[in-house]
Amino acid sequence: MTEVHARAAAHLRTSTGRAATISATDAVVAAFAAAFRTAVVLTSDPNDLAALLEGHPSAVNVSRV
Repeated sequence: MTEVHARAAAHLRTSTGRAATISATDAVVAAFAAAFRTAVVLTSDPNDLAALLEGHPSAVNVSRV
């Protein structure tokens, strides 16, 4: 992980207004996925990832597994 990705994850996490309840790991996954034009993220908790990626211009498909 680079500093750029870490800062992007922190920005996504704080922009939700729920930084205390969303894990840093979810934020890192969201930041990496958002770095691509399109991405698929498989997760057991799609709500937090969807909140992190809300309003982001990239097309990230978050699916429950």
